[in-house]
Amino acid sequence: MTTSTRHTALMQKTKAALADQVLALRQRIKELEATPAGRNTGEAEKNRVEQQLRHAVEMLPHPVIIYDLNDHLVFFNRAYRKFFSYMPPFEEIVGKHFLDVIQYSIDVPGVVVDPLLQADPQAYRSKRLDRLHNPPSGTFEQFTSGRWHLVSEHRIVDLGFFSIRQDITDRVEDKQDLAAAKDEAE
Repeated sequence: MTTSTRHTALMQKTKAALADQVLALRQRIKELEATPAGRNTGEAEKNRVEQQLRHAVEMLPHPVIIYDLNDHLVFFNRAYRKFFSYMPPFEEIVGKHFLDVIQYSIDVPGVVVDPLLQADPQAYRSKRLDRLHNPPSGTFEQFTSGRWHLVSEHRIVDLGFFSIRQDITDRVEDKQDLAAAKDEAE
């Protein structure tokens, strides 16, 4: 199994586990809300479960960001803030629209390397919004802020948009060095 395949498999397992946790927690909340006693304790239980879920995602070593169904920022973890250190603290941007959040990346030179941004900024924003609503299946590699990321993005029913990233710069650079050495040897 190649390193790329292992990384992709790990991201898929992490994503699947989180999706399963979200669905199980939502089911538990529905069950509690369906009973009279549950309705009385449902809000407290819902808050407790939400805190547990947030804590679990916060502990992930990979950057995670979540937007609601209306494209407003709901959450990002510490790993995301570390990866994108130019982003304001979560408390300052929670609830902002996706286009307002990506503006922080646009404003930092060298972060967004897509030529479309320079050619047609509005078309770039439309392209990003379309990707938010229709994320690609599987994972893809993306170069930004001088680093390579393995990105997995998803729309989740009743949640919105979920993205998890992994820094794969070392792996990509090793692959490039190997290809260069092979070309030089030939």
